[in-house]
Amino acid sequence: SDAVEAVSVLVEAHTVWDVTDAEGRIPADVAFTAGHQRSFDLLTLYGCSVIRAEIDDGHEREAKRQRTIHFSYLQEKLRYEDERLLDADGRGVMMGWEAPLMVKHAELLMPKGSDGLDVLNVGFGLGLVDTEFLK
Repeated sequence: SDAVEAVSVLVEAHTVWDVTDAEGRIPADVAFTAGHQRSFDLLTLYGCSVIRAEIDDGHEREAKRQRTIHFSYLQEKLRYEDERLLDADGRGVMMGWEAPLMVKHAELLMPKGSDGLDVLNVGFGLGLVDTEFLK
């Protein structure tokens, strides 16, 4: 139909799919109300694809932001002070008082008599949990 052809041209031109009329209706609403199912389907699918692209783009931007933050943090110089591992701003990365927590973690992950288990610990701290794993 002419309506489907017109909608196809608009969709292919990447026109605004969610513009509203004076009554707050978007083109898909108008098509549905007028009984133009194929036009409604085209507009709905197009709107969904636009929303999906926006979501994907938003996720990618956030992922990139997180990667930048993590990379920057991982590049910081750390220093030891007594039983504390501190970051460049003096914030604790690992503290001696965490030792009892690490003992409990090791007990839960590798209960007594659980020989043969392998653990990959990717932390870089005071070696508290590593020491417990070796016991």
